[in-house]
Amino acid sequence: MTKTLSAMLGLCLSVQVLANSEHIHQSIHDGRTPYLVVRPDNVGGSQREPGIYFGDQDGNWKLAIKGNVLAGETSQGILGEFSLSKTSGRYESIAVVDGKIILFHQRTRFENPESYIELSPKHILPVDVFARHPFELEPIQKFQDVQASLMEEASEGQGILFSIRQKSPFGSGVTFAAFLKKKGTDEQSSSLTLASEPRILDFNFHNYSELQRLVHLEHTKYGVISENVLNHYMKEQENDPPALEAWRKSLQYYFNVIKTGETGRRDTFMPWLDLLDQKVKLAHPPSKDFLIGTLRLLQV
Repeated sequence: MTKTLSAMLGLCLSVQVLANSEHIHQSIHDGRTPYLVVRPDNVGGSQREPGIYFGDQDGNWKLAIKGNVLAGETSQGILGEFSLSKTSGRYESIAVVDGKIILFHQRTRFENPESYIELSPKHILPVDVFARHPFELEPIQKFQDVQASLMEEASEGQGILFSIRQKSPFGSGVTFAAFLKKKGTDEQSSSLTLASEPRILDFNFHNYSELQRLVHLEHTKYGVISENVLNHYMKEQENDPPALEAWRKSLQYYFNVIKTGETGRRDTFMPWLDLLDQKVKLAHPPSKDFLIGTLRLLQV
């Protein structure tokens, strides 16, 4: 009798461990349901393995990405959906799985590493704009410790900004930007690629509104404003001529306007990072007497 009771209790516990919750993701662009997110808990009735599933042609859910999917009050697992999916039909999306940011689409398969992008030492990491040193990301444990903001879609693809809260000697976190390229002419292609490694903008954690303000208003498809880049040019030199000294001070003033969200923003005078070619650019030099080259704008 004791053995039978123990076996029954063991069976019940096993069933409880496998009792996961399911959430069907509805696309914000066409209302379809491309993904099923399965998350582990003790109250759901699903026997499926945790991860992200795609719907096949027969209406069955197939596992695309294994792992624990991070969710929160405003998301059941899909952090964002690229608007370029409206033309690609692949529903390019973002999620945090096992603490790592992953970019994926409907043809992603966990056994094919070219079909998704994982921000981790095993795949790809954000790098410094100038020195290109990689920055290792800590596992994301809480939904409120990550923010993502998509940029306006371009003909080549779409940019995205991420901000992660983590302990760092440099600040409250790390913020970086990347550009997801559109798929090639091969309609069956399952590959997913970035224009280059994500570029670190600063070492602060930003909320969603603050992230949006880091997009250059005159280059909304490719341009971002980086505090790390601006610090390079705001630093005054002993031999600065008056016009260059005034320009550096104006950078400090207008960047503070951007950070606080105050009115009077003028991005025309701000150096910006182009996510397509990874070059730091400036539309107008500080004076007619100075060429852009004298400002040491690095072509990265």
